[in-house]
Amino acid sequence: MFDKWSIGMRVMSGFFCVCIIVAAVAAFGFWAVSSLGQTFQDYRSTARQTLLVNEYIEDVFEARLAALFYWVSANEENATEVPSNLDEIFDDKRFDELFEEGSAARAELAALKDRLADYQVAFDAMVGLQGERNLLVAELVVLGPKMRKAL
Repeated sequence: MFDKWSIGMRVMSGFFCVCIIVAAVAAFGFWAVSSLGQTFQDYRSTARQTLLVNEYIEDVFEARLAALFYWVSANEENATEVPSNLDEIFDDKRFDELFEEGSAARAELAALKDRLADYQVAFDAMVGLQGERNLLVAELVVLGPKMRKAL
């Protein structure tokens, strides 16, 4: 069949086939780059979420460490550090931006925030009880020697 074609027809058909192949390669390249772009956007979104969660972990760790130091030394600086660390988590506006409504990660972090609010209430109660304990100890320091002498 191709034997009957003229040289011009053969050249034109070869050129047409090369154009089709180039168009197919271009279409595949466009699809591959678009797919890679979406992959990068997904990676970037996941990386931003991971950084936010790591900041939350750091703030919780610092709050728990300050609570431990307060429990050991009853230092007021440590007592103010706990709520400030927890407030960094509660006041962070990136949470709504980075996590989709209805996602499992959003639900878990919302539950974490609820538990942290309970933690802050418990810590505030501990600070109040520590204050009462300090008053009782101060009273015992005065009364203790008097009681020992009276015995």
